[in-house]
Parts: sequence; structure tokens; C-alpha cells
Amino acid sequence: MGVLKLSVDNAILLLIEAEGARLLREKRVKGRPRRSIRDEEAFGPPAESECLQRKSTEKFNISY
Repeated sequence: MGVLKLSVDNAILLLIEAEGARLLREKRVKGRPRRSIRDEEAFGPPAESECLQRKSTEKFNISY
């Protein structure tokens, strides 16, 4: 009897897992579109406002 109960429990878990996978798949199709890796990576140089600018310090380096 114990082995039969264990088999039934495993079968129920497999059904729950399959149903959960189906629901997630349907939600992914109906929900927000999936983002690709390319969406997160910017191509080309950064915008001018994002570039670090080197500021000259010549006028502060006075030699005596």
C-alpha cells in the first residue's frame, strides 16, 4: 500500500508540474514580450552626455 501511495503522489506531482509549465508558457505568450540580450546591450559609442570629459589642470599647476 505504501508503494502505491508513493506512485500516486509522484503522478500528482508530475501533473502539477506539467500544468504549471503550461500556465507559465501561456502567460509568457500573452504577457510582456520577452526581451532579448540585444535589448540590454548598447551598440556604438555612448551618448555625449555619458562620456567622461578630461578637464585640464594646467592653470592650477604653477611651478615656483
